[in-house]
Amino acid sequence: PPFRTPTAEELNLRRRDKPIKTRANSYHRCPLMQGFQMHVALTAVLVLAAVANGTAFNVNIGPTCPLVVPHGHHSCPQNRMMQLREGSHTASFLGATCWGESPFSSSTSSPSSRTELRAPATRLQMTATKVEVLANPEFGDTGGAILAVDDMTLSAGTRDIVIDVNWKVMEGDRVGLVGGNGMGKSTVLSAVAGRRSIEAGKALVKPGTTVGYLVQTAVSGSTRTAWEEAESGMERIKAAEARLAVAEERLLKEESAAAAEELVDAQNMLENVGGNAKEVKIERVMSGLGFTRADHNKTCDMFSGGWQMRIALARLLLSEPDLLLLDEPTNHLDTKAKMWLSRYLAEYKGTVVIVSHEEALLEGAGCTQIAEIRDKKLHLFKCSYSKFLVEREERVILAAKAYEAQQKEIDKLQSYVDRFGAKASKASSAQSRKKQLEKMDVLEAPENLESGRRPKLVLPPPPKCRADMVVLRQASIGWQEDKALYNGLDLTIERGMRLVILGPNGCGKSTLLWALAGKLPLLSGSRKTTEGLNMGLFTQDLAQELDPEAVALDTVMQSVQDIDPSVTFERARAAMGALGLTGDKALQKIGTMSGGEKARVALAMFVLLPHNLLLLDEPSNHLDVRTVEALTEALQDYTGTVAVVTHNRQFCERLSPTHVAVVQPGGKFTLQERALRDSDFEAMTLTPGG
Repeated sequence: PPFRTPTAEELNLRRRDKPIKTRANSYHRCPLMQGFQMHVALTAVLVLAAVANGTAFNVNIGPTCPLVVPHGHHSCPQNRMMQLREGSHTASFLGATCWGESPFSSSTSSPSSRTELRAPATRLQMTATKVEVLANPEFGDTGGAILAVDDMTLSAGTRDIVIDVNWKVMEGDRVGLVGGNGMGKSTVLSAVAGRRSIEAGKALVKPGTTVGYLVQTAVSGSTRTAWEEAESGMERIKAAEARLAVAEERLLKEESAAAAEELVDAQNMLENVGGNAKEVKIERVMSGLGFTRADHNKTCDMFSGGWQMRIALARLLLSEPDLLLLDEPTNHLDTKAKMWLSRYLAEYKGTVVIVSHEEALLEGAGCTQIAEIRDKKLHLFKCSYSKFLVEREERVILAAKAYEAQQKEIDKLQSYVDRFGAKASKASSAQSRKKQLEKMDVLEAPENLESGRRPKLVLPPPPKCRADMVVLRQASIGWQEDKALYNGLDLTIERGMRLVILGPNGCGKSTLLWALAGKLPLLSGSRKTTEGLNMGLFTQDLAQELDPEAVALDTVMQSVQDIDPSVTFERARAAMGALGLTGDKALQKIGTMSGGEKARVALAMFVLLPHNLLLLDEPSNHLDVRTVEALTEALQDYTGTVAVVTHNRQFCERLSPTHVAVVQPGGKFTLQERALRDSDFEAMTLTPGG
């Protein structure tokens, strides 16, 4: 029988003895489903209901098989497809085609607006079913814009993040969404993508828009090759290829004018979506993000986490959504990849919204609008990033002048009322001025961009120790005995060195820091440390290990006082304030904080303890410009020894290094006592791996 609309009772899963019937009950015939009909029937109810309502989500059948339903209109969109994935492998249901009346709207869909469940060809472990929301933007009337935000308020617990935001993004805009750590940039982007609730107002996306959202999770566990994973997001091309294959098969079976016309239409569709240049597109993106041809056939699980994030970024870019939402896309990219991405975004034909602290990316991407979150409000600037910096300063100066002029007028009127209000001869004029005051629209005091300057971050003085702090001799370093990243390495970290370690991602810079810190045992060779060495190692993993239920200040105090009981709450608050965790932010639970705020909590724990050797692994990641400035100023005044791994050129230059080490693939390591050169960054090559 034809598909019918599930009843409310069936949607609530109360009558599990009556399976929902699809066209010819085709799911019963699917070999993948044998023995699991009830699981699939219950899942199908949720899927069909959500599809009819325009919801995108994952259904995990087993630990690693998300069922991905692309977003679309609230009424069933055309050609929507559901794909079943194992890890990241696409499988499908065989032959189940459904259509019917949406239980959530009055409109009735036809066979042309149907949900297709296609193609299973992979093993699955069918266990408990879990539904996870991925991205579900709300579609509606945007008044001609591709994105319209009206009177939106977002909160975290009792704290307002942004209030009464009004914002329109037009098709083709490239928007930089900027602001300090914890101001709510990622929260706003998440609300636009439909991944978090909105306390008041709404954020609407133009109906028919495809939305791509970069989530900071990698593709770990996928057994696809890097090429296959990147290609998997090209849904438009895959749909056109599928249509062409059907048309070709039809023409083989029937030599008719209609079949020939369908083939021509299918070929034109493939050409229009760029299918004829598919391999060229994939090669361009993967090369731009640093993958060599030898990497194309490596499976995703062979790459490090940072390179898996590049694969995820490649997949998103190749999907070519109409609205591209990027949250800190450069966190795992080195200099060349960042430069390539900025050029790519500048040429992108769709609309782009970028959350980033990378000034070079925002300028290079050719932003046409800057949206700054400040004082819980969204301030809009129709200009490039460099012009925004100038215009923002001008706006603040003008606002300050207007505020001061109004305050003078208020003081003048109030003084008159106070002086003559009780005198009969002046009562009328005093009353008139009082009414003026009551009707006056009082301006808020504008934020002075320089006034709210944070306390200065001061690192504790380094304990005394001998000159040769850490010495490696003929060291073989790596995570596996048969895959050493360095062989026969000789390296001495001397007291007073300010060392920057440069090189492409994956060549082993972080691994070298772990070996220097003694956290990674040498495969062979020796490591010696001097008497009195007190070393601190800062890595990005520290922020991920924080207890989400703990209060930030308590976390810092407990961590620090376990080693140095003399650290007071006042010192801890001063250090956190210098890193931007002022006021109530220091009293938030870790789980309510943004990625940048968590990084600053971890950094506060690190900088409060006295060390004579600091080993820093990408310390500027997730930090805004002001926090990076506070950290580099503290390091400039620090008299101990520093070794830093970073791709941030500004950070390197502010550190004023005495030594520069360059790491290249194959364990090639050079160390020179000199200042930085342009070639240190321009000559960077890319390689995935270790």
